[in-house]
Amino acid sequence: MKVGSSLVAAIALVGITGCSVQIPVVGKDSLENQVFERLAKEWGHNPQKVKCPAALRGEINQKQTCVVTDDGVDHMVTVTVVKVDGSNVDFKLDTGAALTSPTAQPEFFVGREDVARQVADQIVAQLGRPAEMVNCPNDLPAVVGATTTCYIHDGSDVWDAVVTVREVNGSNVNFDVQVAGEPR
Repeated sequence: MKVGSSLVAAIALVGITGCSVQIPVVGKDSLENQVFERLAKEWGHNPQKVKCPAALRGEINQKQTCVVTDDGVDHMVTVTVVKVDGSNVDFKLDTGAALTSPTAQPEFFVGREDVARQVADQIVAQLGRPAEMVNCPNDLPAVVGATTTCYIHDGSDVWDAVVTVREVNGSNVNFDVQVAGEPR
């Protein structure tokens, strides 16, 4: 049995399509610099710092949450890829509300391997069997509302899974997983 229909029934779903070509990547340092420059232009002043968890894959709707410090206040900024043209990756920025709770500060990130393992465990719990592979290319900021996209491989199908942090309590990070309604 393939993951497909069971995942649809087991987990909330969102659809994305793709193709098999070399995927461009915006390096972590380059991403942080570009976010810094865009926000400086938009705000009319430089933010104090920008911290992104990893490089950004150049795939439409790929998301990553960066933390931007401005005037001593941390903000979640969701970076979403909106256009890919060869090796050029264009993205939009969505600035979230200020992070005011000390427990919401991005003191650490959940490693991509740990995220993949927990997504795989949720698939086993829901379906009673594992997917062939779960790949999460980015670390997940330990901040409520932060997101990353993982990829579930099952047979010839690849399913997108958006992981969103629901709760952070000390070093415990709880998150939800939404799997695409159709494979890529």
